[in-house]
Amino acid sequence: MSEQELHLINHDKSKPIKELYKENTEYKSIYDTESPSKMTPQVQVKREIPVAKKVYYIESIFSAMLWGIANFFYSLLDDTDFATSCLTFPGFLFICLGYKILQIKEQQSITKKVIYDSFFGKYYDDSGTKLNLLNIFHMMLRSAMFFGLSWLVILASGYASQAQINFGIITSCISFSIVLSAIFSYIFYNEALNKIQIVGIAIIILGIVGISFAKGNKSLGEVDNGFTEDEKSYYKIVSILLALFCGVVNFLRTFQAKYIYRKTGYQPVDLSVDCGLFLGLFTMVCSIYYWATGCNTYTWYNFGINTIGSIIMMIFSIIALKCIVKGLAGPTGAIMYTCPIYTSILTAIFLKQIPSLYQIMASILAISGVGVILLGNKN
Repeated sequence: MSEQELHLINHDKSKPIKELYKENTEYKSIYDTESPSKMTPQVQVKREIPVAKKVYYIESIFSAMLWGIANFFYSLLDDTDFATSCLTFPGFLFICLGYKILQIKEQQSITKKVIYDSFFGKYYDDSGTKLNLLNIFHMMLRSAMFFGLSWLVILASGYASQAQINFGIITSCISFSIVLSAIFSYIFYNEALNKIQIVGIAIIILGIVGISFAKGNKSLGEVDNGFTEDEKSYYKIVSILLALFCGVVNFLRTFQAKYIYRKTGYQPVDLSVDCGLFLGLFTMVCSIYYWATGCNTYTWYNFGINTIGSIIMMIFSIIALKCIVKGLAGPTGAIMYTCPIYTSILTAIFLKQIPSLYQIMASILAISGVGVILLGNKN
């Protein structure tokens, strides 16, 4: 093996192969250089793309704020059924199409091929002749999980409203996602679970249990909704279970994005935008059908709330995915799981649903468990 080939294999692993190629033109002899998009390595180089060891603090804090605000807006909906959830399409299409247009305008010359590649390039291999079935599958799977996450949040907020409990407290249960991440890494990647991480997992679970049993103060200025205390307790448990399921879906989305980025180099922002675009088109078709059939939940109020919520949620998804996939997932996740603080504050101010001291303590306990797991990761 030549000295150039050895140097290529031991290149700076923080950069993709194609980036290295652009910066080191003396290695052209080892490539089929018809075009950068058709480069074929003549040596066996592992395609897996490492993740930079960096924490995007400002972006992560901003993401947590956006996530909390989006959850609050979804809690304002009059109805939580599938048809109403489909009204999220304007936000998805507006943000994703806007991003694509800006991406195309950055090109030196705008041609039909540039536009086509911007929308469909990720669904073909480097030669542009064969479908990249792996990217297509993961794009559709992520779109389904993204819609599922939004709908679960809407459903959980509806039950929290019936239970007359601050929805921000319920969203603390989404931190269960980081418990799954720690356990999954231990089982499949042989990453040891140390004592501190086990304590952190126990704290999160204890906080979730505390939220389940803690009773809230009566909402200020809110008329009793007619449900009995037993019914309210039932609705609270259902809301908590849905929030836990949100944590499961969120964990799957994070794991999937990291996997596909390392496997094929599918950039996290591109993945999120492509999924949002596909999801926006799908929900728009569904919305047209429900509107044509006279769905009684299709009001301007629900349309407006869903539009605002989906715009915020889409921006959050793009920023958060970049932070988690390209940076250190542990610290990033710990920061993002502070989102219940923003939801709780907004719910208390605008809906007058003041959580009890026990609920606040249980919520803080669940969030602090994330910090303990993070401390265990450092050790």
